[in-house]
Amino acid sequence: MISNIGITKRAHISRRKYDTIYKCFVEDIPASKVSKIVNVNRNTTNRYTRFLEK
Repeated sequence: MISNIGITKRAHISRRKYDTIYKCFVEDIPASKVSKIVNVNRNTTNRYTRFLEK
């Protein structure tokens, strides 16, 4: 479940959006472009990409 990955409880995005962020992260797409693709706030994208970098 997305809520169990260490992200704050405030960030609730769909599984599809999370998967898209993950795929873009793997393809090394900048977070600002990912936020436009997924249609979420840039800060939310940054929060998830920082988690994925660990």
